[in-house]
Amino acid sequence: MITFSCFVPHPPIIIPDIGRDELKKVNDTISALEKLADDLADFEPETILIISPHGLLDPAVFALGFANKMFGDLGSFGSQYSLELPGDYKLANDIVETSRKNDFRAEIIDHQNDIYYLDHGVLVPLYYLLEKLDYKPEVLPIGYSGSSRAAHFSFGQTITDVIANSDKRVAIVASGDLSHNLITERNSGGESGKIFDAAIVENIKNYNPSAIINIDEELQKEAGECGYRSLLILLGILDGEKVRSQVLSYEAPWGVGYMVARFDH
Repeated sequence: MITFSCFVPHPPIIIPDIGRDELKKVNDTISALEKLADDLADFEPETILIISPHGLLDPAVFALGFANKMFGDLGSFGSQYSLELPGDYKLANDIVETSRKNDFRAEIIDHQNDIYYLDHGVLVPLYYLLEKLDYKPEVLPIGYSGSSRAAHFSFGQTITDVIANSDKRVAIVASGDLSHNLITERNSGGESGKIFDAAIVENIKNYNPSAIINIDEELQKEAGECGYRSLLILLGILDGEKVRSQVLSYEAPWGVGYMVARFDH
């Protein structure tokens, strides 16, 4: 069963030993993530399914990560933070098999030496979200594809079908930043980025999935986001549920939009 769902940003600068004195500029984001950590702990998830735009991406395939060792670190960003969690092969395999029956291409991908390296789109959110758990849940990272918007939404529906037939408590985390082009001086798409982010935030607050799915494609492109497809999969997962959504924070101190949102269903 799905016990918890959220959308979160993943800028490495919000990790304390990376951002340091800059953390005060993202206080709302960090406070919202800490609130989510409290909420997540209440549901005691056995698996965290996290959709990241920075993992294994394939134009035609939805990639699911599994290996005997699920490990990642932020050393390339100058941090000492690292994380190792068990993977969830059964859930990954069930999603792959059901996807194929529904004519979606999905594959389980591992890395060399039977290690799956968790990317920063996974690591940054989990730094905060796992803070209140006194155990290590299994993790299932998923990358989106180059398929259509409708395909991403339908893939989310497929994930729900699989989890509905499982007794395992699963938390859903959609990881992604909104527009990267909010500073007009740096990019002529700055105004488009502001319009895009405002539309996403407003339609999450009012929970209007149709408006998000049908947002203008040129506007999305000009916004330069990296979280839209993660959100489409999440909306597919939530489809058919009576959802109460809440935007816990939105800020953009460095020209990139960071939204933290919670979905109850």
